[in-house]
Amino acid sequence: MMAKLKLTVLFLGVASIAALGQTVTSTIVGDVTDAQNAVVPEATISVKSVATGLIREVRTTEAGSYRVYPLSPSSYEVTVNKPGFRPQTVRVTLEVAQTAKVDFQLDVGQLAESVTVEAVATVFPRTCRAFRSMAATTPT
Repeated sequence: MMAKLKLTVLFLGVASIAALGQTVTSTIVGDVTDAQNAVVPEATISVKSVATGLIREVRTTEAGSYRVYPLSPSSYEVTVNKPGFRPQTVRVTLEVAQTAKVDFQLDVGQLAESVTVEAVATVFPRTCRAFRSMAATTPT
C-alpha cells in the first residue's frame, strides 16, 4: 500500500512539473513599413482587448518591428500610429500559446496645417472729446 502511495505522489509531481512548462499566453509580433517598404521606427502600437478595454502600448524598434506579450487568449484591436502617416487598425483573435504576425504598411497622411494670427489691438478713447483729439493727431 505504501509503495502505491509513493508511486502516485511521484506521478503527480512529474505531471505538475510538465504542466508548468506549458505556455498559456499568446504574443503579437510584426513589422511596420511605409509604402516604399522602408521601415518605420518609433511607431506606436496599441493593443486593445475587445473583452476588457485594457490597452497595452509598445513602440517599434529601429528596424520597424514590434512584439507584444504576454497576452491572454482573446480578441484584440491592434492599431499603429505614427505622425505623418494614416493610422491603421486590425482585429486579431488569439488562441492559447499562439504567436500572431500582424504587419502594417502605412500610407502617408495629410499634414495638418496650423495658422497663427497675430494682431495689434487699437485702443479707442471713451469720450468724444478724446476721440476728436486722437483723430486730429493721427497721421494720414
